[in-house]
Amino acid sequence: MKQIKTSPRRRWILPLAAIIATVQLHGQSILTDNDTFVYKANPDTNYGDNDSILVRNDGGSAQSKTKDIIGYFSFDLTPVSGATYSPAAHIDLNVISASTSYSFNVYGIPNRGTGTDEFFDEDLLTLNNAEDTYTGPANATGSADGSLETDDLSFLGSFDLSTLTTTPSTISFSSTELTAFLNADTNDRATFILLATFETGGGAADFASKDHASLAGPTLVVPEPQAFALITGALGLLFVGLRRRR
Repeated sequence: MKQIKTSPRRRWILPLAAIIATVQLHGQSILTDNDTFVYKANPDTNYGDNDSILVRNDGGSAQSKTKDIIGYFSFDLTPVSGATYSPAAHIDLNVISASTSYSFNVYGIPNRGTGTDEFFDEDLLTLNNAEDTYTGPANATGSADGSLETDDLSFLGSFDLSTLTTTPSTISFSSTELTAFLNADTNDRATFILLATFETGGGAADFASKDHASLAGPTLVVPEPQAFALITGALGLLFVGLRRRR
């Protein structure tokens, strides 16, 4: 039988490629266990069993904002307790319907913060008992903050839907602030608030909740630190090996 010769370069590439393919299988995807929204127009109504997380900026004056809708979702981090999160960690959101002009801020509720309890109950949360929302007639002075009090929250970054070409679609959010927020966690609970910054007027952005029949709710994707480091190291070895054989 004729033997197929393998070049020295390929002998480096094949085992390293196998290592990389293997370690990429070990990431964790954590589905939200609490998600809901609060609605300025119905401050005592709970929406915990809704199959969507609606998010909206009223577009009215900062003193009214009666149609503002703010999204909440939370993750149990017990499966990755004690992990050191890499910059590859991100949140996936499934967009059911929204305009490509919409934009959003993402906030985290700090451990033991004075705002809404990060261990909130999706079946009980309303605008009137969410500590981060304005319940009186005078709201935020800026249209971006709308009905949300952001002083005690951790701003984690922004995203928009400008790349959205069809729905449903998955949007991934990541930032250095998100990585730092996750690494600062001490109680295996990460809770986030989604605020619309573009004046969406008559329509709310519609994201799938965990109760959706066919789409996943907010999902935290956490590559294992060992896998991330091993991939980086393997690529480094591959680079060195190829250079030596030139």
